[in-house]
Formats: sequence, structure tokens, C-alpha cells
Amino acid sequence: MNATPLIAVIDDDPGMRLAVDALIRSIDYRAAVFSSAEEFLASDVMAQISCIVSDVNMGGMSGIELISELHGRSSTVRPPPLILVSAFTTEKMVQASIRAGALCLLKKPFDPEALIQSIEKAITFQTS
Repeated sequence: MNATPLIAVIDDDPGMRLAVDALIRSIDYRAAVFSSAEEFLASDVMAQISCIVSDVNMGGMSGIELISELHGRSSTVRPPPLILVSAFTTEKMVQASIRAGALCLLKKPFDPEALIQSIEKAITFQTS
């Protein structure tokens, strides 16, 4: 079993997926990239995921809906911490993200260091 954290990156923008994937790999973590929440949910990596970084606004299921889906799938296993990102944030979206259980909501374009700190916080939360 690989002890290096695996971070799921879910975004419908290929450039953003590539950039976040490269950032994650630059801090010696592994990344699995998906173009939609549905593609992620259909994958077989869920049990290995330490953290999820997901766009909020995507075609199909949103990042906030993904959180609800993950919580609804199992009442015995805590889903991985989820970091949401969005180019269009509003106070209403921030509140909805918090209520849904997101660790945080970062506004695109975000400071790479802010994402790294959020990932580190999520991994610490996941292992506690």
C-alpha cells in the first residue's frame, strides 16, 4: 500500500486540472484527475483518496452536490475532506459550502500556497 497521499482533482477545465495536478506533484503527493464529479464517483479510487480538490461550477453535478453525495453514500465511513474552488464566489456560495461540509472555498485564481496549506490541513484532518 502506498503511504503517499492521493489527492483527487475534479475540474471541467483541462488547464486547471493540469495546473493543480502539477502543484500537487511538486509537493510529492500523488494526484488523480477527473473532468467531472460523476467521473470521480464512477472511479475505483475512493478508498485511497486523502483529499478532494473540486471546482464548484461544472457541467452536471456541482462540487457542493458532490459533498452531499459523498455523505449520503455511507453513514459509517467519513468521506475525504473536500476543498472547493470557484472563479465566481459569493457569500451565499461560501455559506452553502460550509453547510455542506467543505473544508474551505478558494477563489480562482488562488495563491498556490493557499491550496497547499488547505491540502495539508485536509490530510491532517483525514488522519486524525
